[in-house]
Amino acid sequence: MLNKEQNFFTVKDVAAASFIRAYADHLKKANKLKVPSWTEWTTTSTANELAPTDPDWVYLRVAAIARKVYLKPHTGVSTLRHIFGSVKRRGCLRNIHEHAHGKFIRWSLQQLEELKALTGNNKSNTNNQQNSAGCCPCCTLTFWRRYFDVTEGDVAKRLRSALFLTPSFCEIMEGHPDLYGPFWIYTTIVVILSISSNICSYLHLRGSQTLFNYDFNFVSVAASLVYGIGILTPIVLWCVVKLLFKVKIKLIQTICLYGYSETCFIIISCLLLIPSTVKQQYQYILILQKIKKILQWVLIAYGMIVSSTFFFRNIKKEMDELDSNQKYVVFAIVLGFQSVLCLTFKFYFFRLIKIPDTPQN
Repeated sequence: MLNKEQNFFTVKDVAAASFIRAYADHLKKANKLKVPSWTEWTTTSTANELAPTDPDWVYLRVAAIARKVYLKPHTGVSTLRHIFGSVKRRGCLRNIHEHAHGKFIRWSLQQLEELKALTGNNKSNTNNQQNSAGCCPCCTLTFWRRYFDVTEGDVAKRLRSALFLTPSFCEIMEGHPDLYGPFWIYTTIVVILSISSNICSYLHLRGSQTLFNYDFNFVSVAASLVYGIGILTPIVLWCVVKLLFKVKIKLIQTICLYGYSETCFIIISCLLLIPSTVKQQYQYILILQKIKKILQWVLIAYGMIVSSTFFFRNIKKEMDELDSNQKYVVFAIVLGFQSVLCLTFKFYFFRLIKIPDTPQN
């Protein structure tokens, strides 16, 4: 029995360089990795100007990633990007640490999953988590951690795609939806909406005899409206498409898409701050007020069009599987909730307060 116990070795018992080289040779001989063509010229980080010179660098990096994930289960892409990053030299400026590219790390993890090289290590941990969570994995932090494992660069790219509708959001997402971006998008809208609506009320009352009081109800109403619609809309849409129409659609991906589709309302919440502080007895001022009202409607319509276009473009694959009547139902759900959001913006947060005319002497 002692001899058998002495023959057991784990990854921790082997030197890192020896294990990585041996496992890389094994992966190369097995010829099971589908090495893409872009690995011949790509760099591993923005700190590097040239591609790696070692012809076996792909296998070495995959082996190193496998070792890291084995030693520390549930390690995400963000952590691996930091681990495999490098120092960027900037001449006379202070050197900084640049993260590694996430595309290659995601590809490596996908290849290791296809080889079933990661399932054995996570099996016992997953069972323990399910037992502790009462057979419901969504009650554990590990289940939600992967949806917040994104970098600032990833979120920035997704925000640009949501604002400018290019490049394709699904290509940027690469099958890795997140909830980090939608959460902070909704939070930012709530904060800006609460501040802008109070500033708008103040500017409307400026110069009149009516005193301005900060309205804290804007905060609670904005939070209920933005978070409520942001969560309820994708859930209702998922229930209708998945359960009623029997079309495969992912709930987390739908929540992610709808959350990023609301990005334009961050800017619109600021632009809607178009005050109307003048009295109504001047004809040219009345014309100016009408122009401001029209501008508000234009901004709200623009936000609704951009957000809806972004969302429908990225669920085109699921929409193609629906018939015409089912598509109308999906359009009605999304546009209905969007209309509630936009109309509340206009008639509650940025309504024009009627200022009583002051008597002239």
